Amino acid sequence: MCKAITADLNLYSPSSISNQSLIANAQNIESLSLKQNSPIKTSDGAAISCELHNFILANTNGFNLGYKTSRYSKHISLIGESKDGLQTDYWYDVTRDFNDLISDEELAATAVTRTKRRLHKGRLKAAKKYPVIFEAAIAKSLISTYLNAVSGSNLFRRLSFLNDSLGQQIFPEWVNIEEDPYITKGIASGYFDNEGVTVIKRSLVNNGQVNGYLLGCYSARKMELISTGNAGGCHNILVTPNFSGDLLTLAKTMGSGLIIIETIGHGVNMVTGDYSVGASGLWVENGSIQFFVDNLTISGNLRQIFADIVHIGDDYSPHEQIQCGSILVDGINVSL
Repeated sequence: MCKAITADLNLYSPSSISNQSLIANAQNIESLSLKQNSPIKTSDGAAISCELHNFILANTNGFNLGYKTSRYSKHISLIGESKDGLQTDYWYDVTRDFNDLISDEELAATAVTRTKRRLHKGRLKAAKKYPVIFEAAIAKSLISTYLNAVSGSNLFRRLSFLNDSLGQQIFPEWVNIEEDPYITKGIASGYFDNEGVTVIKRSLVNNGQVNGYLLGCYSARKMELISTGNAGGCHNILVTPNFSGDLLTLAKTMGSGLIIIETIGHGVNMVTGDYSVGASGLWVENGSIQFFVDNLTISGNLRQIFADIVHIGDDYSPHEQIQCGSILVDGINVSL
């Protein structure tokens, strides 16, 4: 159990900004998004959220500690129109300190760019296995699925395709994944888990091999192991990149294939690792984005998908719980 809090992770940064200022800020984000001479027709809503929390945990083991946290976010959703119809996309940011949020200009510009790239539609010529890039916003879901597969709630009930996987080679040998609860201002930083167990910085994947599970006290007892401080979930997850550059640079490396920018549905069989989700994306030919395509299904088995990862980019936001850049996979089944 955690006995005392000795470090200051700067998780609490109260802001005195007024409601009137917040309203004006949201209006400014919308104005910046719509003033450009572009096919963006209207805003689907801008929002700013300010949250202050005081978390206290007490239990029958004599544990009684707590700490304060803050959380701020900005969000804008836009609607664009072309001859192919209406499309919508968005962008957001979330931080512990209001002053660390990205600028209104950057938020608006990113949302506009993401919406415009959907407005020129096309169709794939054939259903087949293509190289695929999961852009950073979607790549996190692949890593999240891996984390679910090595979580105690699935492992002790034998409901994971990664049962008894400690030491197994799941990813290419250059892949490393770390959990670090002690990042200053980290969005998933903390001092102890939901059972009062001290959290620790540790390696979850080392050189592509499973190096640790995510266990609370109950699942740990069931598996005759010890808690890893993960009751309530994981903390900041850091996925080491092996590729430097933005999404367009990674697309040039891929050559021809598909960039996945949206997935629909859960579509994971946790017992077998079979994966199948609806998807929308950008078709890339000779390193250049050609058109937007939707109503696709991508499928495969997660063990094979993880093994077929070619590159992980460094185009991630440092404000995310799962810090993972875009992921290039050698080949995934794409159905029309």
